Order: sequence, then C-alpha cells, then structure tokens
Amino acid sequence: MRVRAYLERHPEKKKGKPKPQEFEDLWDRIFKFEQTGCWLWQGSLSQGYGQVSLGGKSYYVHRLVYEQFCGPIPADMELHHLCDNTNCVNPSHLLPVNRTEHRKFHPVPIKLDLSNARRKRDPEHARALDRAKYARRIARDPEGFRAKRRAIEARYRRRKNDLLWGFSKSQSDRIALMSAPSVN
Repeated sequence: MRVRAYLERHPEKKKGKPKPQEFEDLWDRIFKFEQTGCWLWQGSLSQGYGQVSLGGKSYYVHRLVYEQFCGPIPADMELHHLCDNTNCVNPSHLLPVNRTEHRKFHPVPIKLDLSNARRKRDPEHARALDRAKYARRIARDPEGFRAKRRAIEARYRRRKNDLLWGFSKSQSDRIALMSAPSVN
C-alpha cells in the first residue's frame, strides 16, 4: 500500500512500461520478427502464452488480436499456432480448430502404469539397491561411530537394568553363567 502511494507521488520513479488499459496500448509490447513473420508478445506470459489484464480481467493476447482482426472465435473452437510459437500473436499464424483436431496437433503424452513396478522388481536390481543403500550408510558414518555408540548404550542399559533389579555385577555374572547351557 505504501509503495503505491509513493509511486503516485513520484510517477517518474515508476519502473517498466505502463500497464495497457485498452487494446490500442498492446502494440507497444508486440515485436514483429521479420524472419519468421511472428508477432512476439513481449509482456507477461502464462504457460508460454501472452497474457494481459484489461479492465481488471485477464485475457490471452493472441485471442484478443485474432478477434480484433478476424472476428469473434466460435464458442467450441480453440486457436492453434501454425508457427508452434505460443507467444506469437500474428492472426495469420492462428487457426481456429475444434478440441479434437487441436489434440491431433498436440498429442497428450502417454502415462506409464508403474503401479506394479515394485512387485516385479528384478532380484539383481534389488541387490544393487541394497548395496547402494549400504554404501550410503557407510559413507555417512565411515568410522562406525554410530554402531559403537549403540553398543555402549546397550551395555549401559543392561547394567542399569541389572542394578534396578538389585543385582550386583558379580551376581549378574553368576546368573548369566547358570543360565548358559552346559557342555558335556
């Protein structure tokens, strides 16, 4: 809000070109490329297509230019760019086609069904994945610090548990020897 008030007080500080307010203002942002004949939109793009806001509503520029020169676009038709340049607004490069014809020009990529990919995994591939996982684990802990730390903590928990039950170290050793299977 403060930026807008500042720019209203200092219009010379405003950056960029002014926003187009009506159709005639669009020509400042169209560059006519002589080699291909394309009229390239130099303003904002939405998914590769020129887009402009006129009167608070967004429009695709190629549709506005086509309607200006060739008349209204029928409701069930789409505009196909013959030059395959989506920011071109030259009406001679635009062809009104229905949706099915337009899909023939731009086929939808086929999606692969990967739902059963894990169940059908190659055992050699599975082993390679396991080796890679092991290699990553070793790379994260090259000195084996985590494994050593786990062993130390396990011994500490065992001693603490024995002391909680009232066993001294010598008693816990005797119990461990008594519970061990005898060898005849």
